[in-house]
Amino acid sequence: MKLNNQSGLKKENFKLRRKQGWDKNLYRSRTDKKLSGVCGGIAEQLNVEPWIIRLLFAGSFFIIGGLSIILYIFATFVIAKRPKHQTLDMEYDEERHEYAAKTMFKYSASTSARLRKASERIDNALNRVGSIEGYVTSKQYELNKEFARMKD
Repeated sequence: MKLNNQSGLKKENFKLRRKQGWDKNLYRSRTDKKLSGVCGGIAEQLNVEPWIIRLLFAGSFFIIGGLSIILYIFATFVIAKRPKHQTLDMEYDEERHEYAAKTMFKYSASTSARLRKASERIDNALNRVGSIEGYVTSKQYELNKEFARMKD
């Protein structure tokens, strides 16, 4: 009885993780598909053009033969279809300074590298503020302010 219960829990865990995109936002594509959407979904996940993934699949057919077809069929059953009205999981991309779709193989830089980059940004901001302060407290600023007042 205990063995049957464990296999049932494993099956439920498998179904739940599949439904959640394996916690990596990995789904078969609904919009960009030729057969079942596996290549389109992998392309969305890796943020590449779908034709590249399809070309790699076709090339794998010549290298490993029928095994690539078996793997495609296996992926069709293991990767769930993207839910109809689901939005993409987003994460902040520090390189581009914007939010982008969460992808499987994207790892952030190490903590020391991020701290170094943050320190550089703060130093640049302090230098800009220093130059603004230097101008505002200079005689040139006072002279420009007097010229502006004379124009009015």
